[in-house]
Amino acid sequence: MHNSEKRMTLGFVYYTLGGGGIERGASFLLPQFISWGYDVVVMTALTERSDDYRLPPQVRRICLGLESASTLEEELALRRERMASAIKRFDIAAVVLHGTQCLSRFRNDVEFLKSIGVRVVVHWHSVFSDKYLRAGGQLAAAGFYEVCRKCDAVIALSRIDAMAFTLLGCRAYHIPYADSDLMRGWRRPQGFHPMRVLWSGRFIALKQPLDAVKIFERVIDIVPDAKLSMIGGGDNLVVEEIRAYIAGRPALSAAVELVGYTSNVTDFLRMSSVGLSTSRFEGYGHSIVEFKMASMPTVAYELPYLDTASGSSGVVAVAQGDISAAAEVIVRLLRNPDEMERLGVEARAAYERLAAFDSRAAYDDLFERIVSGRDMPTIDMSSEDLSVMMRTLVGHVHSGFEDVDALHRMELARPNLDFIDIDKSEIWLGVSVADAHLRLRLPLAPEGGVFRLIETARCGVIEWRNIKHGRYSPFSEDTKWSYCVRGGWIARSRGDRLLVEPNTPFRRMRAEMMFSLMLLKRHSRISIKALVVRWMVRLVKAFRRKKLWLFSDRFSRADDNGRVMFEYVRALPASAHPPRCVFAVDARSPDAYEIRSSGGRVVDVAGWRYKWIFLLSDFVVSAYHTPAMRMPFHDDFIKYAKDIVNSPKFIYLRHGIGYKGLSHICNRRNDNAAMMVTTVGAERRSIVEDDTGYTEREVKLTGLPRYDILYDERKKVVTFAPTWRSELIEWSGDAHHRLAAGAERSRFVAEWRRILSDEHLISVCERFGYTLQLMPHPNLAPVLSLLNHDNRVRVLPSSTPYRKVFAETDLLITDYSSVAFDFAYLKKPLVYFQSDKREYYSGLYKPGFFDYDRDGFGRVETTVEGLVDEIVRLVKAGCPLESEYMRRIDAFFAFNDRENRSRVYEAILAAANRS
Repeated sequence: MHNSEKRMTLGFVYYTLGGGGIERGASFLLPQFISWGYDVVVMTALTERSDDYRLPPQVRRICLGLESASTLEEELALRRERMASAIKRFDIAAVVLHGTQCLSRFRNDVEFLKSIGVRVVVHWHSVFSDKYLRAGGQLAAAGFYEVCRKCDAVIALSRIDAMAFTLLGCRAYHIPYADSDLMRGWRRPQGFHPMRVLWSGRFIALKQPLDAVKIFERVIDIVPDAKLSMIGGGDNLVVEEIRAYIAGRPALSAAVELVGYTSNVTDFLRMSSVGLSTSRFEGYGHSIVEFKMASMPTVAYELPYLDTASGSSGVVAVAQGDISAAAEVIVRLLRNPDEMERLGVEARAAYERLAAFDSRAAYDDLFERIVSGRDMPTIDMSSEDLSVMMRTLVGHVHSGFEDVDALHRMELARPNLDFIDIDKSEIWLGVSVADAHLRLRLPLAPEGGVFRLIETARCGVIEWRNIKHGRYSPFSEDTKWSYCVRGGWIARSRGDRLLVEPNTPFRRMRAEMMFSLMLLKRHSRISIKALVVRWMVRLVKAFRRKKLWLFSDRFSRADDNGRVMFEYVRALPASAHPPRCVFAVDARSPDAYEIRSSGGRVVDVAGWRYKWIFLLSDFVVSAYHTPAMRMPFHDDFIKYAKDIVNSPKFIYLRHGIGYKGLSHICNRRNDNAAMMVTTVGAERRSIVEDDTGYTEREVKLTGLPRYDILYDERKKVVTFAPTWRSELIEWSGDAHHRLAAGAERSRFVAEWRRILSDEHLISVCERFGYTLQLMPHPNLAPVLSLLNHDNRVRVLPSSTPYRKVFAETDLLITDYSSVAFDFAYLKKPLVYFQSDKREYYSGLYKPGFFDYDRDGFGRVETTVEGLVDEIVRLVKAGCPLESEYMRRIDAFFAFNDRENRSRVYEAILAAANRS
């Protein structure tokens, strides 16, 4: 392309333009495109910042809106909208994507740009297999390669990368960086070799900067007058780790200089004589190239796939992590000026060969091939390069899996603060470690105190550090200013310490002001939203006259324990000072209309008012414990408002008797219930004694509220009520489930199809005047079309009230459903059909305290034939409840006095008094 020709406009997409090697490359690359005659539009996720590299004024910059979005979905939509606007406004012909570390953004950008006819190039800045090397990236690697294959070209910085991408089916083109010569006009004076080692890069784990300090520690043992300069910004935790390591070693403190981030490294290159690179991997190695510019030899961890570190390039490689070998090479160079001189000349020559590459011709050729549709140049596939490529891939996959395993073990060992309760004399803490729920009780003095979180084990006292905070902890890891008020105390978290002091108006105001100032300084959409919401909630709560209780069942229905307790509490006399009651349900449901018609208050679960009322509530009282009911906010908001979103106490009414082993689902880490309802003594003991984190303090024996309104009005009906099977359904939350692949061939479908179409069963029931009806679990709705039941079997609509079904039914047929307990409470006969017990208890559910053969309220049948015979026998006899099962029912339930609602209400008030 020549300047006299019509310019081609290129779009370049970056995350930001300051701080790292990719951004450093942009500072060289973008001015070159301007000088070559291209028009350049830069699109960045972040807005312009003070540490961004300066670009020519001809470069136009567009912000893609990351800081304006509250969720990833919002951000991706903004990216598409703003990319489309920029492409139309500037007539962009091709877009080059840089820094594609986020698969969601990468896929979004490529698929969108291709859909509107824009040519897409991905500039790959890291070695081809780095996604396998990074902990947690194992499963994402294939996704990156899949998206790369959709691009018009993949620019690779090394020959090995170009070869790998070609073999992966991508249109690869090898173009190394043409970094501007920082040392233009300066040459190292002969014999000028200061005793200074230079390390340059980002302070992140993959660059392994602490290794550089440990290497240099061995160097100064032998060359005590040597110095080490370390340039770069990055992760504050990594920097602090290095500072802590240096602080305890006086010799290092005097010899190591942590410069921090600077865009001008020229002076450091001039006054140093050996470069040091400790990276675990590099895609190009800007720091190594800069060392070459300054005629400096480099000591580096081995990176055989890297062009800038291979061949006669002035780089001395040692094995990854070999601190001793690296120190020995540096000492040898510092003591041998002739070898340092020779390697320095070799390094400068290597840079000049790299700088001689005609980048302009390569990019002109690349874009011409993309526009014309011609193939990419042939990549040389030498056996030596293939061997390096395969060793790199295998090594990175192996290291990546080791990291994933280490990360998993570290996360399991890292303590998680689940909740905190404080009363007049004690702190109650819930901590999870490796899936074990530990309950700590700490005595509290009148003046409060500072508490270190420790665990007393057989091996002694373990002090926990690096504590993370669970969803129901009132503290955030993101800020040291988070706090909570509990039982007349103010508590704050400081890493491994808990600070508790009496709550006074001054202390409360000071804590809130410090937190609010932090939110203002963050100055993001979410932090400002959190600030406004926090103050509005506190203001409304300060001036309201009545407590507020928020009730719910399923979001689509209101016919369970939540509705029963809602009606009970709002019907209390004024002398009992009842709270204001609001019921949360889908506003379009018939139940919502019923509640409004009877004078009850309803809030639509799909609207913002539901979240607002949730924050204002003193209690959230529900029969279910899904995440949307427990905490209906996105994580970005929660981290700035954990104390107020955790302020409402959750009362878990349950929607049945918990007779199955569900400690992996129903536990304090997942629910954090201030009070939980149980119906039988064995149920309460199983929750308290199992690994749930709950104690008798929270788990109350009251009976289910809905049992108070059960009634008996038999109408000669046999009801089939099978529960759902997780393997038949693709789970999608509270509703709108889909049929799983292969469900039509399942044992469940085959057997229930036979039961519901058995001619002998149906004819006997007809002869004795019984109606057959099917009441499936709501999650089984997608399966109904597969059952092909007889037309004489009526299917009940999902809106049918359960208590009406129980009242009119004479005989219930179920499998593992907890509705059997409601039916047995009415002292009516039932039969269990359990042909798949082994499969059922190998999945989500585990056997609990209830044994069907020993404790069940009816016979257990395991074959279709046996079930049909038993139903026929009972129908012919008039569906009696046999004496053995009557005895079991009487022994099972703790209460049969229709006072369950009263006991639940009193237990809720007791939970309120604890705070």
